[in-house]
Amino acid sequence: MTLEPTFVADALVNLFGAGGAVVVAHEVRRADPKGPVSRRIVFALWFVATLFVTRAWSWFTEGLFAEALADSLGSAAPLVSLIVAEGLLRRHAPRFLKLALIAGPLAVFGVKLLAFVPEFVPIILLLATVLGGYVAIAVLLWRRDAASLTVAEDITIRRVLLALLLLAPLIVSDFRSLWPDIPVRLGALGALVLLYIGLGVGNFHAPLRGRVLNIAMFAVIAGVFSVAYVATGHTDGSIGQLVRAAAVGVAGLLLAGLFSEAQGARLERGRVHVSLVDSTTPDEFRERLAAYAPLGGAKVLPSAKLEQVDHPAFRSLLADHRTLRRASAPWGRTATDEGVERALSLMTAYDATHLSVLSDKPLRLMALSLPATAADARTETEIDLARLVGQRVYSMAGPS
Repeated sequence: MTLEPTFVADALVNLFGAGGAVVVAHEVRRADPKGPVSRRIVFALWFVATLFVTRAWSWFTEGLFAEALADSLGSAAPLVSLIVAEGLLRRHAPRFLKLALIAGPLAVFGVKLLAFVPEFVPIILLLATVLGGYVAIAVLLWRRDAASLTVAEDITIRRVLLALLLLAPLIVSDFRSLWPDIPVRLGALGALVLLYIGLGVGNFHAPLRGRVLNIAMFAVIAGVFSVAYVATGHTDGSIGQLVRAAAVGVAGLLLAGLFSEAQGARLERGRVHVSLVDSTTPDEFRERLAAYAPLGGAKVLPSAKLEQVDHPAFRSLLADHRTLRRASAPWGRTATDEGVERALSLMTAYDATHLSVLSDKPLRLMALSLPATAADARTETEIDLARLVGQRVYSMAGPS
């Protein structure tokens, strides 16, 4: 069976959108299964997934009931989004807006099944409900009372608002009856952008600029792929083919990005956690440090092993930098500084990438050797945590 390219592209983009909604819904429920806002978000995401699957089914079957159901679900999307917006804002939306967004889907479904009603009427109703609803939600989010929200809540709302602004023009492309020559429907792609920027697992810990740059990179990769695909000569080489291939590529990459972040979060939860913070004795600290990946190869250097480098210049350097990172040498000093030379000599002797101070009297250091692949911000934070715990443990143990 040969399928139309436009149907294949539309269906793939919507199925990718449904997959992204399911992935994010699962992670939100895992993180906060009983939270009132989380329950709203999970409900909305499952609704969106159902909508996208229903739309693909209706395009495939071309049945009147399936099309009416898909259109009514689409017109109900702003109502479901409003439920989430109320949770994020922690206040109710105006009653008239709720009634309008409830009446819209009912009217669309009813009018769609009436054969004597002109075809453009349900289209206009659907367009007015969807665009009007999302514009109203954007206004609510824009006029939020920031003073009543936490910093994290305000950041989330700002990102959702930005994603809504990107989503609105893409939703218009879903009305193929108004623009029959459009290569692919992009509403589901806009929803994936919203999920990636506003609700994805890694969105809060990543700067907004970074998320936008990621999407731009996805677009570049998909664009290169689409050009290469058309260049093979298996298509007519039209702009429509390029746009369809690029849209499917971006949607697939966004789904892959959401899924990989969810997998990373799942692996992180499954990681064996050794609580350094609970260490109370030096022996316990060394034992737990050895089991604390990726710091398991750390060595605690007592004063007896530091006699050759113990020097006022070296101690001055350690006073300014409680953790010395080899990549940052000479740490704001000249390369010939006595303290710098001794620090680098010690790092060479123990093949260390980091030296951290555990105690001053007597001098005691922690030496670590980390591969370049492990040198990220999280590992640096873990090193600082280990240093602080070690300082507390050795200060309680006293000179030894």
